[in-house]
Amino acid sequence: MWWNGKPSVSVFPCRSVLPAVRTTLFLLLASAGLAGCTVPAGWRSTAYYGQTAESAPLPPSSASGAPAGAQLAAAPGRATVPAGFRAVPEAVGIHRPAGLAVDGMGGIYVIEDGDKLVRLGAAGGRDLIDQGAADSQWTGLAASGGLFYVTGTSRTLGGYLLRLDLNGRGAILMEGLPSGDHPVDAPAVGPDGMVYIGVGSVTETGIAGPDAPWRKASPSAHDVPCQDVRLTGRNLTHDSTVTGAFVPYGTSTRAGQMIEGRVPCSAAVLRTGEDDGRAQLVAWGFGDPRSMAFTPEGRLYLLDGDKLFAVAAGIWYGWPDVAGARPLLARHPNPPPRPLAVFAKPGSARALDLARAPLFGGATQAYVAVDLPKYGFRIVRVDLRDGTITDFAEFPGGTPPVALRFSHSGNALYVLEEGGTLWRIERDIPIG
Repeated sequence: MWWNGKPSVSVFPCRSVLPAVRTTLFLLLASAGLAGCTVPAGWRSTAYYGQTAESAPLPPSSASGAPAGAQLAAAPGRATVPAGFRAVPEAVGIHRPAGLAVDGMGGIYVIEDGDKLVRLGAAGGRDLIDQGAADSQWTGLAASGGLFYVTGTSRTLGGYLLRLDLNGRGAILMEGLPSGDHPVDAPAVGPDGMVYIGVGSVTETGIAGPDAPWRKASPSAHDVPCQDVRLTGRNLTHDSTVTGAFVPYGTSTRAGQMIEGRVPCSAAVLRTGEDDGRAQLVAWGFGDPRSMAFTPEGRLYLLDGDKLFAVAAGIWYGWPDVAGARPLLARHPNPPPRPLAVFAKPGSARALDLARAPLFGGATQAYVAVDLPKYGFRIVRVDLRDGTITDFAEFPGGTPPVALRFSHSGNALYVLEEGGTLWRIERDIPIG
């Protein structure tokens, strides 16, 4: 792939910081039938799966992004973290998780079952704060100032952004957002007090196809550009049905045709204020904006599929032309910026947060949860100064990661996986 006229080279995976040291076996809560795991000396990992992990070093990284010769781990729950850290399960059995937030008081909140906002309590308890409508599917969660921001989709509202308080009182901040192959997701509150969201592309390529799962409910849905664009006139034909870019299925386009842009649009980052509910464009050209985070100074970083971007306001970042084999746009709004980092497999990068505390490297480090199919998942660290990617933690046998958040203090990193386990990574002697 090319950005700004230069080839972009995948830099993941890079060198690992996990030392090859001898392992030691310890058992925890054996009398209750709960076993510990085998980890390198000086490391600690605990999981309550009722199994004992086999003693085996992690395989080395390969160019594909998965460990060489990786197979499904025999015992899920083993985690490998750097010396001086430990990984412990904060909670297990979270059903169909879809979002994670940690507030300033240490409260931990998840989206469960696709439409429930739940506070995790002591000893595995759950406190239900609110539940969505029957046709809603919640996709992302953020917390700030005692309020929660939930992204979702429904047949009645389309893509939307919802604000909730601790008593479950809510207000819709944005609705009618485009939604299709990639949902409205990745809510984040910026230092400016605005609420930012990622609106995914309705289609994979910019051209609607006949087999999209959303076509039955929304047969005329299509991508919407954020600014006026002129087309190359490329069309696709399926069973004599001709369809062009940024138009409903079955509508052809011609070379030089202008498609009017508008906001809200698809494949974009939008924002809104607390009170006005008006969608404002931040940047566009992101096919799958799935996770974002801010520095204290207000710099925005975004995961878009397999790429990590530093986002600048008003810029187009390449979709759909970077993603497609042939261009759809006759003229690009601007040369698309190169990503800060590219991960080895499209769609593998699942969640992002930025470090704050020195324990995790401070404000120059981003942490990304990366899915490794048939093996587990990995957390990598990205140096925001030069895009260097370094392995940080491995979870062989884990399920795909859903969300990744630092605690308010920055001294603990929480990772939520699809299988329902919420992990906490912290210093071996907790410091808050």
